Amino acid sequence: MSSSLIRRPHLLIGSAALLLSAAAHAEFQVYGTLDLSLGKNEIAGDQKVDFHSGGGTNGNSTSKFGFKGSTDVGNGLKANFQLESGALQSDGSISGKFFGRQAWAGLSGAFGEARLGVQDNVGFEVHSGNDLNGAANAASALVNAGVSPTLGNGRAKGRELQYFSPSFGGVKFLAAVQPAGEDSASDSTIKTNGALGAVYAAGPLNVALSFESRTHENSANAAGLSATYALGAAKVMASYSKIGDSFGPGLGVSAPVAGFTVGAQFAKNNANGALATEWFVNREVLKNTVVYFDVGTLNTTTEKVKQTYALGAIYSF
Repeated sequence: MSSSLIRRPHLLIGSAALLLSAAAHAEFQVYGTLDLSLGKNEIAGDQKVDFHSGGGTNGNSTSKFGFKGSTDVGNGLKANFQLESGALQSDGSISGKFFGRQAWAGLSGAFGEARLGVQDNVGFEVHSGNDLNGAANAASALVNAGVSPTLGNGRAKGRELQYFSPSFGGVKFLAAVQPAGEDSASDSTIKTNGALGAVYAAGPLNVALSFESRTHENSANAAGLSATYALGAAKVMASYSKIGDSFGPGLGVSAPVAGFTVGAQFAKNNANGALATEWFVNREVLKNTVVYFDVGTLNTTTEKVKQTYALGAIYSF
């Protein structure tokens, strides 16, 4: 808060009234996720079992909070925005910038939607829904093997312009461009890059494709394909990705068992022979509250098998 507002309380009151007035005329939401777990992640270098209440490489989900809203601005258009915190760590700090996960504004209408600012990469946008365990922080087989289609060239992209098309017979297209310069999300200087994505959703089938060009001279192009198919309440998943020299497939299945969702995912990096497994079980026990148990392994040709597990609960608001 600026010192001028502190010295002039009437300005502070006026600003608060203005924000409340804007919120009253808009669809405004405060949301968040809190993940509390007990576990250990040898893949990330953890040496002991510990409690965790944040994101990073522990638990299932990233603890975070944010604000998002939408306002009708006339002529069939809506102005939209989203601000989302960096990962809340177990010591109460925030990883990276305060709104390092999402910080964008845009317009939507019959033409689709355009956004500008810090946002998820196109690979994450189109493929994350096909990961049967939500790309779990610690146990994700696809991420641990280095062949997840969601990885792209970094989760968050700063100063990126993204376009989301309307649905054409169940197909939606995404396009993005990020100009050369300083990327606030990665704190690095990037070259001009772009990305394309497509999602087909019809009935039980969901298929996603993506391509992202490299962001640095020492980075690489990234391409991914993923699909899920619902067999009643059960689902099967298949994926393939290539990120530079890393490439390989992923397979998965999940199904309801005695009120729980039980599943497994497997991934192999054909470039270095790494094989990762992921086993998970979860259940919503209270409104907006899910308990889970995730177990993962990573087997490489150069090191002994590393394990990771997390027993925890996720509360969303």
